[in-house]
Amino acid sequence: MRRLAGPVALLAGLALLAVNGSAAYRTSHYTYNDGRCHKRSDPVNLILSGPNATAGYVGDRIYLVTGWNSHSGSTQRFLTGGKCSKMDGQLASGTFGRYHVRWNRLAGRNRRGQPGVSADPHHEDWACALPPFHAVDKGSVDPAHYDPTDQGSGFDQGRRELIEQFGGKAGWANWGNTKASKQCDGDWAGSDGWTAFVQMG
Repeated sequence: MRRLAGPVALLAGLALLAVNGSAAYRTSHYTYNDGRCHKRSDPVNLILSGPNATAGYVGDRIYLVTGWNSHSGSTQRFLTGGKCSKMDGQLASGTFGRYHVRWNRLAGRNRRGQPGVSADPHHEDWACALPPFHAVDKGSVDPAHYDPTDQGSGFDQGRRELIEQFGGKAGWANWGNTKASKQCDGDWAGSDGWTAFVQMG
């Protein structure tokens, strides 16, 4: 996977998020487990945009390109444009060891004037006897729980899988959202801090 390095990556990410110098998509870098968006959960690691990138359209496209058809999983919230809202949808590749993604429409539009959604794709295993049952594959570059893996965490793997399913091309920005969370099996999982921007259609 090719990434832009250092300040160049940051500038490229800002270019994708800017319209005439002002932020276009306005979103937090995490999902949340509570109704007021105070308890951070998963890193937002993928932005999907395009002329028709409504929440419903993106959900349909994910289903069509991946075949994922399970709707099971916990409900999380996204903070976008200052509003804490329940996710618009989720899909998974199965019940046990699986890829899983939640998504939510974004406030604002990109530099092309297009809508978009934010997402938290990840790989997880059925690892626990009690809810939430699934544990995201371990791996973390969070200094507080540093435990990198060769393939990256489940968040890095899920992002890579969806990028490949959508054709393998993406822009990148380092959002630094590397905070790891403890999974139900006791392992820690977090993103490498990079968010991918995929143009659809």
